[in-house]
Amino acid sequence: MRLSPLLALLLTGAPAAGQEPAGLAASALADSAFDWHKDSLSGFRVYTIPRSYAHAHRDSLTRRLPGALVEARAMIGASAPEGPIDVFFVESRSEMARLTGAGVTGFAHVLARAVFLVTNPDWRAFERHEIMHIVAGNAWGHVPTRNAWLIEGLAQAADGYCAGYPNEEMAAALAQRKEWIDLDTMLRRFREQSDLRAYLQSAAFTAYLLDRAGIPAMRALWQSEADTATVVGGQSLATWERRWRAGIAAPAVSAATVALVEEHGCGISAPRAPGGAGASSIGLLNSGSAFRRRGSGSRRALGMISSASRGVRHSSACCIDRFAVRRYGHDRNTRRRHPGAGLVPEE
Repeated sequence: MRLSPLLALLLTGAPAAGQEPAGLAASALADSAFDWHKDSLSGFRVYTIPRSYAHAHRDSLTRRLPGALVEARAMIGASAPEGPIDVFFVESRSEMARLTGAGVTGFAHVLARAVFLVTNPDWRAFERHEIMHIVAGNAWGHVPTRNAWLIEGLAQAADGYCAGYPNEEMAAALAQRKEWIDLDTMLRRFREQSDLRAYLQSAAFTAYLLDRAGIPAMRALWQSEADTATVVGGQSLATWERRWRAGIAAPAVSAATVALVEEHGCGISAPRAPGGAGASSIGLLNSGSAFRRRGSGSRRALGMISSASRGVRHSSACCIDRFAVRRYGHDRNTRRRHPGAGLVPEE
């Protein structure tokens, strides 16, 4: 009998160092509907379904994982996880829903160090986003539920891109059409906003804060329930946000591209403006951290990563698609609770 995601968590809990797959990972492996193929590499156990898109491309998908982990750790000054991360690749949201209880395109069970990713010819895997959830959750600990903007902002900042454009540029393009989300609204009612706008705006702002305020200040923010007056690195969040917005350059994203992203989400490939860093196909987008700015502390930290550890640099973005079920288990249209979706990575 297939265990429900909730029952799996209750039965297995969190893994100790070197322990076998637990939580949602154990539940997935016990599900007879899936015939998993396993590949192992340092720090990861990777599972694909034979004859699937991911299985056919597992070499390139697997090579991306170590670099994503090293960069996530460098971005927040985290140590290595105490055990391997279990990564599952599936092709559809329906398969994801069966495994996690939520029909999203990326999901992370932090306590079990398990990541679930959808990838197919039309959608790229979101490994950098989900691996950051694992790294931050294990390194920085419990985060208040109200800090959803920071949880997702940090994860999407680790990804860096939306349809081949930097987070900040696409966020600014969306804001030109629909305005920025008010900071107080972002802090207090993040989950009630459009996933696309909220994720990108929080990602760009989080990247700015981490670059300017530094890792210790951001860790303290992670563990608090912030409001607009909360002081981070010597200034209030409201002051930081005003300065961040004032310094954003005009986006070079066409109206047609913005419309495509609004309709389909960040996982698609979109043509760059002339002279831009274009992408010819999904999954072949130049990825990297939104923190790679000249002279930034995060850039210096990333500079310590060896060239061998960087691997193939593809873009990934988490659950930023118009069909995604919210990470906290609420369908965007019906607001119904989905079974098992309470196993969000932040809990």
